[in-house]
Amino acid sequence: MDQGAEAVTDRVRPGRILLVEDDLMLSLSLHRALSADKHTVEVCHDGVDAMQRFSPGHFDVALIDLGIPTVPGDRVAGDLRARDPALVTVLITGWSLAQDDPRLSSFDFHLPKPIMGPDLKGIVTKVMALHDSRV
Repeated sequence: MDQGAEAVTDRVRPGRILLVEDDLMLSLSLHRALSADKHTVEVCHDGVDAMQRFSPGHFDVALIDLGIPTVPGDRVAGDLRARDPALVTVLITGWSLAQDDPRLSSFDFHLPKPIMGPDLKGIVTKVMALHDSRV
């Protein structure tokens, strides 16, 4: 990452992030990385839990795996965005999806797995700016 990109990342305000991921090790790793950057992170391991815990205005961003138990990630993203149009949704998946896959329409961004630190920092910078432009 070049110095200019680091300077932009350093100025990102702390975000309120909902992480919906059923892989325990990945959710712990992402929680640790995001918390180290001063973001508040709430983790859910399935779709129903995420939809029950969600309330409009409480989160800036939702990072959602596509293949989660109880309710597919694209439906979770659609439900959350319907309840809070300012919410930015990020698909996190290791699945290969065609660009015209209808499940992608519920998401603002796609962060493919495996997730690398610089990719995570870069996407958080973008999503926080998008969220702030929506409110």
